[in-house]
Amino acid sequence: RARCRGGARAPIPSNMKILIHALLCSKEKGQCTVGDCAPMRSFISTMERHAETCPLGRTANLPGAGGAGGGAGCRHCQKWGQMRMLRERYRRQLAAAFYKKQQAQRAQQQQQQQQQQQ
Repeated sequence: RARCRGGARAPIPSNMKILIHALLCSKEKGQCTVGDCAPMRSFISTMERHAETCPLGRTANLPGAGGAGGGAGCRHCQKWGQMRMLRERYRRQLAAAFYKKQQAQRAQQQQQQQQQQQ
C-alpha cells in the first residue's frame, strides 16, 4: 500500500475492503451480512468464469506470455489474475496472523501452568 506522510500507511478505500472481504469470504452465498459482499462476489464469479473461457486469457497465462498483470492477453483476465494474487496474499497474511495468535495463546497457557505449579 501507499504510505502517507510520516510513514503511516494510507487507508484502504472502502471498495477495496469489500473486494478483499469478498475474495476471502467463506460464507454461503446470501449468508454474509457484510454490505455489498453478495454483489462483489457475483462480480468476482463473473470475472473467474470469463478467465476460464477466454482464449486470450488462457494464452496469456502460459509461461513466458505475460501472465496476470503482464502486457499480453485480455485486460479482464489480467484483472482476474491480479485479484487471485491479492486473494492469496491476504490468505497468507490471515494464516500468519492466526498462527501467531495461536502461538501467543500457547505461551500464555504454559506460563499460567508454570505459575500454578510454583
